[in-house]
Amino acid sequence: MKQSLDLIVFDFSGTLSLTAVEFGKSEKLVPVLEKSGLVKLGVASEAFFWDEIVYPTWVEGSTTGRGYLGVLTDRIRDLGLHAPEDPHPDETIQGAVSYLLDRYFDQCRIDIRWRTLLQDLNESPSVQVLIATDHYAEATSVIAGRLEDWRIDAVTLSQAVPGTRNPFIVANSSDMGFHKADIRFWRLVSDKLSLPEPYRVLLVDDFGGNEDSSDPYGDPGRVSVRRQETDRVLRDVFGDRVEIYSFLVEKANGITREAADRDGLYGFYICRAVSHIRSFLGLGRPL
Repeated sequence: MKQSLDLIVFDFSGTLSLTAVEFGKSEKLVPVLEKSGLVKLGVASEAFFWDEIVYPTWVEGSTTGRGYLGVLTDRIRDLGLHAPEDPHPDETIQGAVSYLLDRYFDQCRIDIRWRTLLQDLNESPSVQVLIATDHYAEATSVIAGRLEDWRIDAVTLSQAVPGTRNPFIVANSSDMGFHKADIRFWRLVSDKLSLPEPYRVLLVDDFGGNEDSSDPYGDPGRVSVRRQETDRVLRDVFGDRVEIYSFLVEKANGITREAADRDGLYGFYICRAVSHIRSFLGLGRPL
């Protein structure tokens, strides 16, 4: 008889990685836009970067294998943003986007305060961990690399072996063709894993709530709707065995990450989430 597995699902940006969403704040992003050369190319403002470059390319960038570098380079070229005297505009654009890409993914780090839990989960034979993210294609290897730094192996969903415990699984929307809000994303997960009965599912996600307070994506109303829709979709796929933990860091508007860390705010919410996960599994420390 096969051993049942509890499925623990972590969101990446805003949950495991707090610095990933911090990169989008003005004080982080604007200097990088300038140093990359994108401002000289005509990316005249932060708003222009989001409204004319990122948002129009997001669906393609996050549901295909084109990647951040490919879709942003093409978009900037299509907008005609290049110096008239530049003899090699394509190379200049690609170089600028590559600089931005490197700075961004360097910030996509898993918070150290998750480390002990993740390593414990990695050693538990009764737990399957899946990191579900809406992201660019490059993020799959970045996330796997962050886990490898902590001696945690990871595979993509396509590499997973059905009906058994796998290493950590990175389920990236760009690899799967669908966003997490799409029921087809979770059907692919369920069908591929084919977990033996009985099993439970715990999703730990911020639903965009830890985004910059100025970003409409992080509006509390939208976050609430997103959580409700996710709950509905997960229950349609996995039934009543689903539990959702909203990882929302309640901080005052305008507080910086440095101040939040200094006050122990981020650490407090991570510790609280870790305690909930251990309680869900019915296990103390260590697992």
